[in-house]
Amino acid sequence: MARSITPAVRAAVDALFGEADRPAVLRHLQRYYGIAAARVHLSILVLSAGVVDEVAAYVQDANQDPRDVLFWSEYDGMPDRADEFADRYHMLRPTQQSNP
Repeated sequence: MARSITPAVRAAVDALFGEADRPAVLRHLQRYYGIAAARVHLSILVLSAGVVDEVAAYVQDANQDPRDVLFWSEYDGMPDRADEFADRYHMLRPTQQSNP
């Protein structure tokens, strides 16, 4: 099922790719069929760094597991954000009580 392209994604495509490459990029993005399409599309564009073939490869990765693409674009190389995320989960662990 082809996904529609949001205005934010279309603007990102326009910013990252030349006019000749945009139709191919949009076709690749429409081949993504998973959850959170706009977020995943934007993550794919960030990761592609303006390379059309990379868009196709990341769409394939996202179709297998979109969480990988989201992680790579939003957390990879950002240890502070990953540490903050881990700290939030640390708060959920029960505290160990010592026996008297």
